[in-house]
Amino acid sequence: MEATVGSPVLAVEGVEKRFGGVAALSGASFSLAPSSTLALVGENGAGKSTLLKILSGALQADAGTVTLQGEEARFGSPIDASRRGVATVYQELSLFPDLTVAENLVIGDYPRRRGLISWASARRATEELLDRLGMPVPADRLVGELGLAEGYLVEIAKALRHRPRILILDEPTAALDPHDAERIFTLMDSLRADGTSMIFVSHRLEELMRTSQQYMVLKDGRTTAEGLMRDTSEDDLVAKMLGDQAGPTATSGQRAPLLAVSERPQAASTARTDVALEVVGLRTDVVSDVSFRAHRGEIIGLAGLRGSGQSELCRALVGADRATAGRMAVLGREYAPRTPHDAWERGLGFVPAERKSEGLFLNMTVAQNVLMSRLLKDGTRWISRRGQNTLAARFRASLDMRLPGGDLATPVTALSGGNQQKVVLARCLAADLSVLVLDEPTRGVDVGAKHQIHDVIRELADEGLSVIVSSSELSELLLLCSRVIVMHRGAMAGELQGAELEEHTIIRLASGAAA
Repeated sequence: MEATVGSPVLAVEGVEKRFGGVAALSGASFSLAPSSTLALVGENGAGKSTLLKILSGALQADAGTVTLQGEEARFGSPIDASRRGVATVYQELSLFPDLTVAENLVIGDYPRRRGLISWASARRATEELLDRLGMPVPADRLVGELGLAEGYLVEIAKALRHRPRILILDEPTAALDPHDAERIFTLMDSLRADGTSMIFVSHRLEELMRTSQQYMVLKDGRTTAEGLMRDTSEDDLVAKMLGDQAGPTATSGQRAPLLAVSERPQAASTARTDVALEVVGLRTDVVSDVSFRAHRGEIIGLAGLRGSGQSELCRALVGADRATAGRMAVLGREYAPRTPHDAWERGLGFVPAERKSEGLFLNMTVAQNVLMSRLLKDGTRWISRRGQNTLAARFRASLDMRLPGGDLATPVTALSGGNQQKVVLARCLAADLSVLVLDEPTRGVDVGAKHQIHDVIRELADEGLSVIVSSSELSELLLLCSRVIVMHRGAMAGELQGAELEEHTIIRLASGAAA
């Protein structure tokens, strides 16, 4: 179904927003057709989040106009936007895990009878809404007992309770595997057919092509392209996003070495001759009998369906989850980490999947975050501001961090997702590592930052590190890895390399079928 011909349901013209001396938006414009989905496309830091916050009422624009169904609109708050028919679903769930689905959907707007909350009415209204949306989720189930995809369906149902004309979806599939993401897309198709217009943000271009009829490209806070999705392609969108930076990365061939010569485990010419990490019969509460060897200079992938144990294996390798059996060795020496700090001391770095809750010190600056692993490993109690900035500046240049004004004193909360991920990587690289474990290293980052992070991973392997990458994107593993370990229900279902390393075989093993 193509976008309906007629006046736009939403028109944005010349919207601007500044934070101090930094322009987040400086001319964002687009129109959203009735019963259409618009893909909002752009690199991290392009201004997408700021624009969505203005449209949802969380921020007010400094200049420009927003016209809703032919009338100029200026939302004073998210509640104001909701009352005007604009609802927003963010990547991070806002549900209460200890309340039921029905309690979450009616919170703050309870049905009442004789002055008291009518929980029977709440359950009935929830069941009717879920049934109308085709969501097989029990109204009396605790949200904390739901799967991640079901949680997002409930979040969307909550946003749709008052039948908004416009639904904003900000990366609702970033943490979902392809099967669960398709459940969201099926719902989006149904909503659009029922007359709901949507704005959809995703860093997975294939998802944008699958769901959207329109697109708008933001770059440096400005609209640089817009049109019908049927008239473009993934490659064309990438070129529009990156502009004159189009290519493998913006910094390819210009970056200084990521590791100082003294920190490199060995020269690249002998990269695959020595075992950096040996794992034998490793078990945890989730992982069962995993064994493998990771060589210096090698990139090993971990694949599997959601919940198959690949994230838990990453955590066990660095002591974040307790091993109940098995043994490990680093560079030939026995290794039994009880905490991630033990892993740091033995030369294992870890980039967790949840960078905000587990990977960053959100109350600290970029420089302070980068320095933290060096302080923990060396046991140093203090370092001069000059030394701190020198170390951080090295990784700012090496990783092409985009900081407001280039200021290392910028709080990490002010950075885009891609730049936050680069800060986490920099903190790992500031320590003297032999093995780097990456769990979903490009989740929620744009195409340009993804290319850069891939280049960083390859360069680290060339410089002698052993890199272990867990990813839900099979294309990422096939692009990076010489060997992939496939997990199924916590156990190794297979180990693939060479000609056998292809998507179909990985999916068969991950689903429990024979290779």
